[in-house]
Amino acid sequence: MSFGIVNELIDLRSVPSNKARIHNNHDRNRETQLLPGTCVHCVQTVKEWYEVDVPIQPVRSKPYRGWMPARGISQRDYCSCPQLTVFGTPEHAVEYALTYLGSSYLWGGMSEQGIDCSGLVYRAYFAIGFLLPRNACDQYAVTKQVNDLRVGDLVFMRDNTHVGIWTGTDMLEATDQGEGIVRRSSLDGVPYTIGRLNIPQTASPA
Repeated sequence: MSFGIVNELIDLRSVPSNKARIHNNHDRNRETQLLPGTCVHCVQTVKEWYEVDVPIQPVRSKPYRGWMPARGISQRDYCSCPQLTVFGTPEHAVEYALTYLGSSYLWGGMSEQGIDCSGLVYRAYFAIGFLLPRNACDQYAVTKQVNDLRVGDLVFMRDNTHVGIWTGTDMLEATDQGEGIVRRSSLDGVPYTIGRLNIPQTASPA
């Protein structure tokens, strides 16, 4: 099999195993999650596991590569990765991100059932047709560092390993701190860097 379609919400793992590698209460063998309908490119098979590339989730300018159980893939003989076109604005991305408010934090998570900081930012901009890298440090690398905050700007902390999105009044972030949820946070007294994305000017969604 050369290509596949993910048929359920499923973990992409660093090894072909469901065995957890717990560090700071997180399973670090969960690299990211794949949503139903995601196109994957199959690299190799080991027993009941596929090693796959995920072009729609780039890291370091390459498709995310990891392992997923074979039960999560429906075979295809062609690539069905979407060709994205921006159809919204940073304001629309923020509106989408706010729908996750109160969702649980999950290391590597990508859904309302659990999501991490860079996953929240990735999903917000994917919702308007703009493809970001999957991880925070790579998201930082594709932004322009600026001094003034605008709606939709990315806010980076902890050596650019944590990211949130500026709503216009505060920062929305998925964090394992406190309640471990997606929450609105003040930037008062917090060291941060502002990253601005180059979003093409397009017509607003209907």
